[in-house]
Amino acid sequence: MNVADLLEQNGVLILDRQKDKLSLLTLMAEHAGRALQLDAHMVADAVSNREDLGSTGLGSGVAIPHARIAEVPYALGVLALLREPLDYDAIDDEPVDIVFMLIMPATPAALEILAGVARTFRQQDLTIAC
Repeated sequence: MNVADLLEQNGVLILDRQKDKLSLLTLMAEHAGRALQLDAHMVADAVSNREDLGSTGLGSGVAIPHARIAEVPYALGVLALLREPLDYDAIDDEPVDIVFMLIMPATPAALEILAGVARTFRQQDLTIAC
């Protein structure tokens, strides 16, 4: 699976200083909501509820906040590249500067999509320059 296939036009955000994790996730949810023609608050709530279960910060500066939502017709990603790393409560306690929000339909295939995205972002030779 190619992560780029999950992105739509304007699906990559290059962001300067973000206030906190919640404001970043809200901004990304707004982009996802527009692309999917869904209420941004519903998307933000779903991602926030998942994040409440445990941080989606993988370590090495990467986070993959995600949610499964019944009304979502197809999997969609929004990539945020942060010029200034943000505290995200990641597994390695390091800030993140690459955040890939993944919004998926509530289907069994969602776990495969999430696993593919995680594999991609865990590659040691993956580098993205802002």
